[in-house]
Amino acid sequence: MRRGLLAWSEDETPKAALEARVARMQAAMKAQGVDALLAYTNFPRPAAVSYLTHFIPYWNQGLMVMGQSGLPSIVVALSNRVRGWALETCHVDDVVCSPHIGAAAAKVVRGFGAVKKIGVVDADRLPNGLANPFRQAFDGLELIDATELYTGARSPADGPEIALTRRAADIADAAIDVARTGKFTRASALISAIDGSARENAAEEVAIAVVPDLAKGTDFIRVEGDIDLGQHYAVRATVAYKGFWIRRTATLSQGAAPDSWADAAARLRTIEAELGTGSDIAAKMSGFKSWSAVGPLGGHPLADLAGSGNDTPRKIGAGSIVSVSLRIDTHDGPWLGGGPVLLASKAGQSAEILFA
Repeated sequence: MRRGLLAWSEDETPKAALEARVARMQAAMKAQGVDALLAYTNFPRPAAVSYLTHFIPYWNQGLMVMGQSGLPSIVVALSNRVRGWALETCHVDDVVCSPHIGAAAAKVVRGFGAVKKIGVVDADRLPNGLANPFRQAFDGLELIDATELYTGARSPADGPEIALTRRAADIADAAIDVARTGKFTRASALISAIDGSARENAAEEVAIAVVPDLAKGTDFIRVEGDIDLGQHYAVRATVAYKGFWIRRTATLSQGAAPDSWADAAARLRTIEAELGTGSDIAAKMSGFKSWSAVGPLGGHPLADLAGSGNDTPRKIGAGSIVSVSLRIDTHDGPWLGGGPVLLASKAGQSAEILFA
């Protein structure tokens, strides 16, 4: 269950922005002959639905259904007592509460008229119990995977997405500054300080991983219990704000930071600014032993899109936002860093770094 505050600010995410996203998606649906779109949402996979509606579940699961016109509706397996909260925090035609969300969602789709083809975001992850009611309700129905349709219509990032992503990055930067200026010898105190700062700055979700001692390795771990920190260590803060997630990586020291780290940070920023439109990320990063690019893919807010350990990189749309991280080897040992980057929307343009 999420522990952060979930609220909708129309100043941050205007209704017009949500409606424009819906209109882009519906134009893509019409172009591909898709009569209705389904997107599943739950605690770890909220991104597809929150992008179009601003609905972010604290817990439980739901289905977003959308026709070729009008606002989408959300069907959730929640009691009616939370329907008012849901309507206050998202922009939809209706919120339907039902213990049988597949059947209830199929009923909503029947109201769209003749439906022969339904696109499903992350079709391979839609539970059969939710898909079967649609097969039973519509004769000759074709259920197709619409993940690429959704991803293509989502790019490039719009103004509110860029602003909210930058806000999430600011939250992470402030939290890491707390860690950088503090004196921490144990992982528990470090994690508590980072989490506390992020929560105080209105993060709706925070996940922290640590490399406890860079002299012994560079693998991030989720700390259970406690562990000593070495002289040099690294943190990876995953932060969500108003439905947009970023990953921020930083290398820290118990004493003064080595001079080589400033050179590594400058090199990182030069590389990230040169990433261009997305298709050249792997080429730009090919000289590094360890790197990654994560970002929204269907319902997953930070999917593994490309990286040194990814044999099947995903297509990254021009103008998308990705969180890039990499390892740079210095004479003082490995240095890890990275954060969110707005890729160029046109060839020849530079990317925009969204973190401090």
